Amino acid sequence: MSKAIKPQKGIVYECYKGFTDFNGDRCRAGQKFVYWDDYGPNGYLMDKASGRGIDIVISKDKFAAHFCPAAEQTETKPKFKVGDRVRIDKNSDWYDQGNSNPINIDGVITDFIDEDLGIMVNWSNGETNSYNERDLILVGAEQESYIDDNQLKQYSMKAIVVSSLEQIKELAQVSFLKDQIESEFPELFVKHKVGNRYKHSDGNRYILTGENSSVALTNLKTGMIESSTVRVDNFNKITVDEFSELCRDYKELTLIKERQ
Repeated sequence: MSKAIKPQKGIVYECYKGFTDFNGDRCRAGQKFVYWDDYGPNGYLMDKASGRGIDIVISKDKFAAHFCPAAEQTETKPKFKVGDRVRIDKNSDWYDQGNSNPINIDGVITDFIDEDLGIMVNWSNGETNSYNERDLILVGAEQESYIDDNQLKQYSMKAIVVSSLEQIKELAQVSFLKDQIESEFPELFVKHKVGNRYKHSDGNRYILTGENSSVALTNLKTGMIESSTVRVDNFNKITVDEFSELCRDYKELTLIKERQ
């Protein structure tokens, strides 16, 4: 059964079909907004997701025909967390800039306010300072593998015993095994991502939308969800296996525009 998309606080929505609101303000395809508040009994007030810009008002009954959850909010766990041991990255502007920005000693993240100079670090020399995420590296992140690449390359996929599909996916991260593994297990690897657009053999066009770790096919004309809702691990790395769960006739869908 089709369901209308309703805006929620904390979710970024992308306009996939442009329109002009009753104030005469233009909302263009590709612009991103967040739900701010109800606008009277029949409308939603949408605020620009980032940067300067005007608010947009959309009728509640037309919201799903113009907006879908934006793909990029699917990413991303912070690179660091409180308690991590770190050092200053050699490429940082703060590298070797006095005792409060020491090199070659470890520090511990004590607070995480935000990524813009909001990562607090206590250094083992007694100093404390704050940094941007790009200024720091995890201790051990630059360590090299103790296995020589030439030794690894004498092995092949057929010589490795695996006991789960997850192990196969992990092995595919090894550069010289990747092509072989993906050719043998194509159903396990990335083929789709949120934001892609598809045309069904019956003429209907869809956009693959995602929210709360689940994806579905939204009809571009009606704004209604017309598939099963499928839980996935990553909105930007949706496997053929996961995609096939959306609908029985998924093979009738042809990719017509890939999200960049």
